[in-house]
Amino acid sequence: MTASPVPSATPSTEVPAGAWRALLLVTLGFGVNFWAWALLSPLGPVYVERGLAADASLIVAIPVLVGSLGRILMGGLTDRLGGHLMFPVVSLITVIPVLFIGFVGQYTYSTLLLGGFFLGVAGTTFAIGVPYVNSWFPPAKRALRGSW
Repeated sequence: MTASPVPSATPSTEVPAGAWRALLLVTLGFGVNFWAWALLSPLGPVYVERGLAADASLIVAIPVLVGSLGRILMGGLTDRLGGHLMFPVVSLITVIPVLFIGFVGQYTYSTLLLGGFFLGVAGTTFAIGVPYVNSWFPPAKRALRGSW
């Protein structure tokens, strides 16, 4: 059962109060979470230069793979628990690997891989935020359909 903040029984084209605020907050949340998700990508060449890794591809690939596959699990949890709960919980969980890599995990290859694995959780927010914001807007107002 999907926990939807707005009943969708009526095919109204009216945007409910708070929908734009929800869209803005989720968009900002996406920005922060995707920054964390892609944190290791620009740093990969630095780690190769320092001699911590022979190849940066695995460091970069682990968060992407975990984030991509984790969307399946997070999508199901979002359907069950609702985006209102899941989005902030996953965002707060994402803080842990960011701090881990910043303070501890940046010094060895294995800790970079471990931190990258848990950074992949940040990539799952797409499966949480999109249905959450979608539930606030009537179908005629989603994506680029309809006039605003």
